[in-house]
Amino acid sequence: MNKLLNAEAKRISRLFIQSKGNGKWNFEIFVNHYPVWYFSYSRHALYEALKAIDCKKGDSVLLPAFICREVLSSINTTGASSVYYDVDRQLQLSTSSNILPSAKAIIAVNYFGFPQNLTPFKQYARKTGAVIIEDNAHGFLGRDEDGHVLGTRGDIGIFSLRKTLMLQNGAAMVMKIPGKNVSMDSLKITKAGVSVPFLVKRFLRKMIPLINFKTIYLMTNITRKMRKIIKDHEILPSDGDAEYRLPVDSMPCRALLSTLAHLDEPNEISRRRELYTIVDSLMRNEGYKPVFPLLPQGVAPYAYPFYSLENKVGIAKNFLKRIGLECFTWPELPDAIRSRAPEHYRTVWMINFL
Repeated sequence: MNKLLNAEAKRISRLFIQSKGNGKWNFEIFVNHYPVWYFSYSRHALYEALKAIDCKKGDSVLLPAFICREVLSSINTTGASSVYYDVDRQLQLSTSSNILPSAKAIIAVNYFGFPQNLTPFKQYARKTGAVIIEDNAHGFLGRDEDGHVLGTRGDIGIFSLRKTLMLQNGAAMVMKIPGKNVSMDSLKITKAGVSVPFLVKRFLRKMIPLINFKTIYLMTNITRKMRKIIKDHEILPSDGDAEYRLPVDSMPCRALLSTLAHLDEPNEISRRRELYTIVDSLMRNEGYKPVFPLLPQGVAPYAYPFYSLENKVGIAKNFLKRIGLECFTWPELPDAIRSRAPEHYRTVWMINFL
């Protein structure tokens, strides 16, 4: 490894250390809304949101075809039908909102923490009366170009906090429709124990400042190789019925509120943006194209997404291994989409920042 790449690898390893705040950070203040409803997973948050707007059998929900198949469980559990719209290579709505069919709700996704342009969604909502649900699972702490907090720009906002913070689970929902509510205690925290896989992840993360980052990478890969031997998958795919079954427990883990309170917001945003900038430069030099050509001010990227054909991504994986990083394909598309998905749906890979 040349000296420059070695220096970048050391810089990247330092940026994977999350700092702690003073214990006074507040989600409600951040989103300027009360109450905030907390859940284990964003799928439960979406399900409760759909229930709150009386979404039921005979109704339809519009959502992007470029979506993780597990999201469908929220819709299917209500009895409603999923109707898809397409997105372009920059993951923005690729067709006029005027030709979209009527629906009870329309879901707009802030992919990888980058703001979805909500203007066509708002035009659609004015025309049809549909509720706008802003899926901000990837965009916690981000803002759009006007400074608006992502997840607060529609009628309902969904957050997956566990994708930004070191939590076994944790999600949130902001309901901005007057008179609408959810049928559960907003701050009820489960007493369930912590899973072994999460304990391993937390242990490895705590070891980053003490031992070489590449050693952590090696230990993680050994764990995955063992999983490959036992379960035939290094990264476990979703269950066959994932489009229809919600996770069992809807309540968040007991560490959620304390972890949120100790969030160091400015440093978390800064480290993610710096990671993105470094990785972007390295990947462009290797000839890979990012999904998003620019990193706008206000974005707190969840990951670094780039395009690569599967038969060429091995080169990217080998390069990333040299600097202690790895990439994964995303998303696991819905069954109804997989066979007809355009190339850009099937060639997105991401480098995670958690």
